[in-house]
Amino acid sequence: MTLDWMPRDDEIKNHGMGGEQFWGSHDSPPCTVYEKVPVKDPDGKDVEGLYVGRITLNNPRQYNSYTTEMVKGVILGFQAASADRSVVAAVFTGAGDKAFCTGGNTKEYSEYYSRRPTSTVSTWISSTAWWTPSSTARSPRSAASTACAWPEARRSAWRAISP
Repeated sequence: MTLDWMPRDDEIKNHGMGGEQFWGSHDSPPCTVYEKVPVKDPDGKDVEGLYVGRITLNNPRQYNSYTTEMVKGVILGFQAASADRSVVAAVFTGAGDKAFCTGGNTKEYSEYYSRRPTSTVSTWISSTAWWTPSSTARSPRSAASTACAWPEARRSAWRAISP
């Protein structure tokens, strides 16, 4: 059985989702750099129409730790290389001579991801007195009632800080 009966559309499709907004240049770190480099033949001459997609983590001062914007650039760089028929290979590399990548940029992550939970927990803890030693030191009876209330207090705290 052949598929000759099926209409064939040989037009090149553009499945790109953008990406240029997440790419930078080698002189503007931190960023992801995507570039097409010509393929060379054994004599060192460019092969016409064939390229290597090079995706570079460009943050050498921080050992190429990646930011959230850089992750988006890497993903879209691989998508661009995959969708481009002239790109025959993709190379993922890091800028500089010290490190390929040390992982996520902890400075950015600590500033971005720790805002809400820290402020919510500290506000909640400062507004409750059940956890302080003075609340259990009044009498054995209050200590026992505080100890019994502890599981419920933990559940309340979790509901207060969970999204």
